[in-house]
This record gives sequence, structure tokens and C-alpha cells, in this order.
Amino acid sequence: MLDAGVANTVIDTWMSPAWKELDVKRQEAEQAGDGTAAAAYEVQADYIHWLANELRKTSGQQIMNGSCCKSCEQEPFFCIFALFHVIKIAAQG
Repeated sequence: MLDAGVANTVIDTWMSPAWKELDVKRQEAEQAGDGTAAAAYEVQADYIHWLANELRKTSGQQIMNGSCCKSCEQEPFFCIFALFHVIKIAAQG
């Protein structure tokens, strides 16, 4: 089992900031009237949320907001994409 402290460090250090960045970009896209970009940012944020919950489950913690996003249940490949996106954002930071 993954140590809860390690899981929380990954979530707090990389995943949460990446989610917040995507949320800001989503809001900016909505304000600019770009619904397509806003939806894409929301999907990416959902993937990060799912990944964070998977880390929580793996470390024996309760997941946030009940369950993972529906997109990830339908297309698990994209969850892997989200992990690479989180890593990319962290590397740029």
C-alpha cells in the first residue's frame, strides 16, 4: 500500500496546483466565450481529480467527492494522458 503521506505530497505538490491552473484557464476561456477550450480544460481537471482519488484509494484514504469522473470510467487511456500532463506542468513549474 502506498504511504498516505507520499500520496498527499504528490497531490498537494503537483496535482492540486495543476488542477487549480486548469480551473483558472477554464474560467478565462468561459469569460472569453470559448466553450470548446473551457470544456477541454474541465476534462483535463476531471482527469487530475480522478488520479488524485486513485492515489487516495491506493493509500487507504477516502476519496474526495464520491467517485472519479465519468470520462475516466469510459476512456481510461486518457487518465494516463492526464498523468503525463501533471508531470509536464510540474516540470515547467
